[in-house]
Amino acid sequence: MRTVLFLVLMSLNLFSAPEIWINQGAPIEEFKSYVYSEDGISIADYYLAAFEKRSVDQTLLLSKADFWSKTRPPSAVLDTEIQDLQKTYIFSASNRLVLFEFFKQNATGANSLCYLYANDSYLKTSEPFFDSNCGLSRISLADINSEFLKFDYLLIDGNRIDIRQSPYFFSSGQPHQFIFISDKYVTKEISSTVKLLKKTPISLEPWVEGSCDEVTKNNTALSDTVKIYFSKDCIQNAKPSTSGAMAFVSRNKYYILSGLLISLVALYVSSQYELGVTLH
Repeated sequence: MRTVLFLVLMSLNLFSAPEIWINQGAPIEEFKSYVYSEDGISIADYYLAAFEKRSVDQTLLLSKADFWSKTRPPSAVLDTEIQDLQKTYIFSASNRLVLFEFFKQNATGANSLCYLYANDSYLKTSEPFFDSNCGLSRISLADINSEFLKFDYLLIDGNRIDIRQSPYFFSSGQPHQFIFISDKYVTKEISSTVKLLKKTPISLEPWVEGSCDEVTKNNTALSDTVKIYFSKDCIQNAKPSTSGAMAFVSRNKYYILSGLLISLVALYVSSQYELGVTLH
């Protein structure tokens, strides 16, 4: 019976995610306070969590490091392989540590060592002498493009930066994986050097368009209804903008859940009957 209860609880958790909130211009402290009071999650925090779950499995990464140790490919090849990994994954702190230790011991000339190190607070505390070895420069987002200051967070090579508190990052000139995340604007993902990033045109696209009186467009592509915070006196809903299977699940999730629970109970009763157990 405990197995059935576990599956029931898992099913309930699947459909009881907190509501996702968008900020349409309210002061950040007011917005966050309201969202937390409603047991919700801001869309920036939602995407931060989603990106940070896209880390590389440590077993896969260790097997790659072992293969590189045996084959000893050139530094340029290693750099390319790391950049290829970042097309699919977001490096976690443990991912960066594994890669950094490999490069430190096996390929000290690789550019990867410096850009993995550049914005990792743990590595910079434990290996401070690499600051000078890598020739790091502090780069201001305002000097690159002031539009970046309108985002809330930057994930750079997997390192989270709160733009309001620290509107800068460190670089030694190599390409970085930049992900700009906001409670108001659609996420921007860019792989680039700082030099090329300065030349990249940036257009800000709101998660939703319209006013408190009428929301005209929803750019979130989320299957569930999203709450829009214009002010404490004006809360609106953005209708789901997906279609197909996910939209069907969203519209019918409670019916699906009910059917799932009935099926689980029926399966449990059937299994007990086959075993000759009398249910009380």
